[in-house]
Amino acid sequence: MDSNRIILLKLFISGLLSYIFAIIYQLCLANNKSILLKHFFNISIGLSICLFNFGIDTIHSLITCLTIYCSIRLLGPTRLMVILNFVFCMSYLLYGYYDKYLNNLHDVLTWTMPQCVLTLSLIALSFDIYDDTAIERIPTFIEILSKCYFPPIFLIGPQIKFKDYIIFIESNESILKSCWKPSILRFLSGIIYLSIYQIGSIYWPTRYLLSDDFKSYGLFAKLTIIAITNKITLCKYISGWLISEGACIMYGIARNPLNPHQHDRCSNVSIFHFETTATFRGIIESFNITTNQFAMKYIFKRLKFLGSKMLSQLMTLFFLALWHGFSIGYYNTFALEFLIVKMETDIANKVIEYRTGNNGFNQLLNNISIRWLLYLLMRIHVIYMLSYSLISFTILDFFKWTSTLSEIYYLGHIIYFGWFILSIPFNLLSSSNSSHKISNQQKNK
Repeated sequence: MDSNRIILLKLFISGLLSYIFAIIYQLCLANNKSILLKHFFNISIGLSICLFNFGIDTIHSLITCLTIYCSIRLLGPTRLMVILNFVFCMSYLLYGYYDKYLNNLHDVLTWTMPQCVLTLSLIALSFDIYDDTAIERIPTFIEILSKCYFPPIFLIGPQIKFKDYIIFIESNESILKSCWKPSILRFLSGIIYLSIYQIGSIYWPTRYLLSDDFKSYGLFAKLTIIAITNKITLCKYISGWLISEGACIMYGIARNPLNPHQHDRCSNVSIFHFETTATFRGIIESFNITTNQFAMKYIFKRLKFLGSKMLSQLMTLFFLALWHGFSIGYYNTFALEFLIVKMETDIANKVIEYRTGNNGFNQLLNNISIRWLLYLLMRIHVIYMLSYSLISFTILDFFKWTSTLSEIYYLGHIIYFGWFILSIPFNLLSSSNSSHKISNQQKNK
């Protein structure tokens, strides 16, 4: 068994243990008024799980937590504190990626995996303290450790707000009777996706895209194989998030405060939306949800000073690519995400504009058969082009993923980069025409 398989097995065992400790927490600690005892329970379990998976490398997360705590205590809710914490967290994570590169561990899961989650968590905490609206006081070191090592989220997420975590810890209520069923349902959903990945990767592993057998097929067959292969790869991520979410539900932290009968506060993937959406924007809204929410709140909205929505989007996507690592493949994937969403938005805006001025076209699009046909075509586009954009994300080695893309003639790059280049003069012309119309209207008045 290779090292990655062993690590994946350890991660699965860790996920199962999270459910067991969640039940213990609900039965023995949820009603306990000792908040300190709850914190120490979660810290001890989280640290034990981290040691089980990464051994001595657990020291990296401890160093990070201690450094951020000291920064918060010494500098308080200042802009300097936010900047230093942001730079430190990202630099430490990037050091981990560099260390992987030096030790030739490109395809091996290491301590940088939970460090990714920890980085976003501590950056969010720093911003929230600075904003002075989400957090009313500076947290203690025990509280920071407890939140960061919270067993269901430490390894792969989801992201949980620090304030929500403290409210959960300070509550003295066991909700095991209402949460165990949705928890088990999420767990079983995760097992289904994990089974699809385990079985599917036997017949359609990522390395198949580099084989001579793959090269022997025609263009459409190659695109279909890529779609199947990367769809199977995505099941690995989805299964992990579903199992983690189920453990969060079992703990009781996932209960929606606005609707106590729902346990969706820790959802990191919306299965139905992800499996049925016909747009890339829908993929973004339904996949890795809490990370995308982090990027929106703490990166994109903070770049408002740039004065350009497009530039803010590009910088946000660059941050997400850098957060994943140095490989050019990550940057290629996020660049394609930007271009595909832009193309979708441009086409949608033009269709809406044309519908408002053309009754016949509007009636055609309202026809149920036409709408189903368009949905089917758009869904096929999402399935094929999502998998296309993920080639460089799943293979990573530059020469290997470019070799695979060359087999399909860089089809997606030609379409989306071509659209982006052609849209620049077209948008300038449209803006000029709009300004000219407004000027004429003002003259007529």
